[in-house]
Amino acid sequence: MDDLPMEKRMEALPQITQRKLLSIFDNIPDVKDLLIDPAIMKPLQRFTGIKALRAHGIEKIYRLEEGQVPVTNMKRVFLLCSEYPKVRQVLQQIQAELQQQEGKPLSPHLILVPGSMSHFAVEKLVEEEALCGLVTIHTLNFELMKLDQGLWSLEMPSAFRNLNVQGDITLLKPIAKALWSLQLVLGRPKLLWAQGGMATKVVQLMERFPWPKDTNKSKEGTLGSLSIVCRDIDWPSVFLTPVTYTALVDQVIGSNCGNVKFQSEAGASSAPDGIYLNSNTDQVYCHIKNLHFSSVFPYLSIKTKELQMDAAKITKASSPSEMKAFVKERLTQSAELKKSLAQHIATCEYVVEQIGSSYESIQIAETMALSGRKGVITQVEDLFGQGLLTLSQCMRLLGLLSVCGLSEDFDAVLTQFLLSHGHKHLCTVHSLGLMGLHVEEEASTSIVGRVAQVVKRRTSTIQVLFTGC
Repeated sequence: MDDLPMEKRMEALPQITQRKLLSIFDNIPDVKDLLIDPAIMKPLQRFTGIKALRAHGIEKIYRLEEGQVPVTNMKRVFLLCSEYPKVRQVLQQIQAELQQQEGKPLSPHLILVPGSMSHFAVEKLVEEEALCGLVTIHTLNFELMKLDQGLWSLEMPSAFRNLNVQGDITLLKPIAKALWSLQLVLGRPKLLWAQGGMATKVVQLMERFPWPKDTNKSKEGTLGSLSIVCRDIDWPSVFLTPVTYTALVDQVIGSNCGNVKFQSEAGASSAPDGIYLNSNTDQVYCHIKNLHFSSVFPYLSIKTKELQMDAAKITKASSPSEMKAFVKERLTQSAELKKSLAQHIATCEYVVEQIGSSYESIQIAETMALSGRKGVITQVEDLFGQGLLTLSQCMRLLGLLSVCGLSEDFDAVLTQFLLSHGHKHLCTVHSLGLMGLHVEEEASTSIVGRVAQVVKRRTSTIQVLFTGC
């Protein structure tokens, strides 16, 4: 395995996750039913399949949604994120099932994927629901999963809110554990760079885990350095509107393990309702994923015309041999290309429909904020007053104005925001304060001065470790 490229060696990580899950199933005797949280469906498909689940005692699989699932087996396993509403819903469902079974032995198990609730908080909730001794709790930490070529993720959608807004650092341990597992597979890096308070805590947690002797340093050509950077080190990259195809699709529509779901109204009724972003299997996406969004549609138009020309060739085939050669060599590729083009064209139409004419105005306001130009406050107030921006777009602009140090007129912008979206979002504005993005301070006289203030606040949290030579 040491001779394999880094990407190939990292393919052991999904196998580790699968082994941990199947080990939990093996420790639950007899056959059982599995109820899966919809939020975990896509990540689960990254490391295991139906065949493996069946081989380890899973008889029936259900999608965990509101409403009770018929009890067909006394042993039921719930696989879900440790989010309060979901855990409480499952516990209440178990309580109702116990009452319906009239004393029959019901053996429920909860497998919790790290979320906003700690293991202690879950146990306390179990006690509140009077289910102590009746429910068995297991934990499952996902390893890094591959989303695309060179792109691996833990897929923790609740991490940003928990860490930056609520100040809950519970998720730092599973993050540190995943990076520890990465180093077990690739070897310890020669250089470890951590920037930010939470990044430093992650490094400290990793050092507490036991290290086998053969992971003292990385093998040649594998893991040379590992950089861990907190999200709040570079807030502008969070708040700025992206311009590349993949980033804009993710921000406007959202994705779950590379799966993008949308209900397109721009295309025909037969238009796809989603797309799977993977450059290994989709050659069109491989070309456009890092293109500027304005360059994507012209490229798709060119490929569509080429596809039409290929279709015209078959109608002009002069002999059966030419037709046979076309069917053998090009027909399958043409069908796949046609499907891919239809999906990406529908995605482009949906994105354009969602962002509308406000896209250019937002970029102008963002550029003015970054360069410290006068008039940016008026520009943002006009955008808010016109009611063309979504709530998330408004919040990103508010965050960008704050991080750029434009705080002297910030209250006027906040007032316009609340007038356009309602005072119910005062709590949302309060979240900006919890993240340190709404701080009353004197604005600097230049953009250089504001950048210097940010750098001064952040450099104290840099940690560099040399783990080997």
